[in-house]
Amino acid sequence: MKQTSTDEDVKVLDHLVGKLIDEGALEQARTVARQWTELHPENPTAWYLLGTVWLALGELAEAEPCLRRSLELDGEEFWCCYQMSTVHLLRGDMEGTIEWCQRALKLRPEEPRLFTRLVEAYTYQAELDQAVKFARKAVKVAKGRPEEFATRMMLGNLYMTIQSLAEAAEQFQEALKLNSTSTDAWMDLGHCHSRLGKSDEALSAFRKGIELEPHDPGLLYNLGDAYLAVGEPEKAVGPLMRAVQQRPDFALAYYDLSLAFFEMDKYREGAAVASAALRGDENMESQQINLGLGATQNLGICLMNQGKMKEALASFERNLTLLAPNYFNRGLTLLKMGRHREALRNFERALEIQPNDPEYLDLLGQTYCELGHLREGERWLRRAVEADPNYAVGHFDLGTRLAKTKAKQKQARRCFERALSLDSEMAEAHYALACLHAASGKRKLALECLERALAKGFRDFKRVEGDRNLTAVRGDQEFRKLVAKFRSA
Repeated sequence: MKQTSTDEDVKVLDHLVGKLIDEGALEQARTVARQWTELHPENPTAWYLLGTVWLALGELAEAEPCLRRSLELDGEEFWCCYQMSTVHLLRGDMEGTIEWCQRALKLRPEEPRLFTRLVEAYTYQAELDQAVKFARKAVKVAKGRPEEFATRMMLGNLYMTIQSLAEAAEQFQEALKLNSTSTDAWMDLGHCHSRLGKSDEALSAFRKGIELEPHDPGLLYNLGDAYLAVGEPEKAVGPLMRAVQQRPDFALAYYDLSLAFFEMDKYREGAAVASAALRGDENMESQQINLGLGATQNLGICLMNQGKMKEALASFERNLTLLAPNYFNRGLTLLKMGRHREALRNFERALEIQPNDPEYLDLLGQTYCELGHLREGERWLRRAVEADPNYAVGHFDLGTRLAKTKAKQKQARRCFERALSLDSEMAEAHYALACLHAASGKRKLALECLERALAKGFRDFKRVEGDRNLTAVRGDQEFRKLVAKFRSA
């Protein structure tokens, strides 16, 4: 039986259903709202509230007709339009989301939540220029209102996404003026400063966040990561250890710890924490471990099924580039084990993926030389320095190969000199020049180069005293003084 509802009845119903939703009593809220539509089928608020309850329950197919019925009875109404945008957003229909937000904007052009919703929709569609446009509008209409902090954080994060880092930092700083106790704002500001190369400011921001939340594993991780970025692995270890103590499954923190120990030459500790990063997924099967690889693969498959073959191929090839270092490092390990042919195959695979990497080219050349294919080795070593003329190690390695052929020793000397012009601290290059000068009878130059090598840290005295290339100067008193001086240092 239909009944007439008063404005007071509607207010009571609105309050009651809203209270039940807030308390999580959704089934009870649905019962109340449904009964009200049965008693007052012409009341738009009753239908709106029932649609809202269905939305809270995640039943989009039930929510939409209720909201549409409310609109039929009451015409364009802001909250109904807003909730219809929610229905489309949850379905992944961004065009529909944008359409309903635009309709709601005509009713309330200064509502920050609408701009926020539009930012979500345009971000999902990767239309970041449009997302930034509406995020700026959100900040403008929210100024001086409770929503200002959230809108500035949203705009700051969008600027981070499009690499407008200075603008992002400005938004986070403005947000902190509104809420200086937000650890999220301090963390985001720290990330901005880090990407801008402002290491001191980044460290300061992360420390401020930790002062507010001293046991937050995310903040501790970011502080450790920032110390790694400025080349201070010793200082990184403390906060990273605290991060994994607070969160024992924190794979990223274990990964950074392994980097810190590696840079400190603590290989045993580095291996232990690198293993801990894989704990629970040693075969790397979950997408939590391989999120980037998995997402890129999914992108490629989706593009392929849209007929966008060129874009799909680029996506799959992007994943391949991540495998090149693995082939390289496997090859390097095999080379050190004396398994030269296996090492060769791995370096070749790495070069198939990244054909112009100078380090890969160099190691391939060295491996050919180890296998006795000297001409082929020299060819690849030359390609390494052609790929990167400023690759000091490449010039040194090419010089080492050329020095073994008497007719090419002048070329070898030029290679060593080029290496030292790029890295004057390369002790091995100074030593190599000492050997060349001694072999060609240039005693004074040989001793000068040997002294520089020893001063730069060359300490293989067994090699110095047994190297036949230094035979011409080994009986020299100055030679004996140099060796004695640095041996006792």
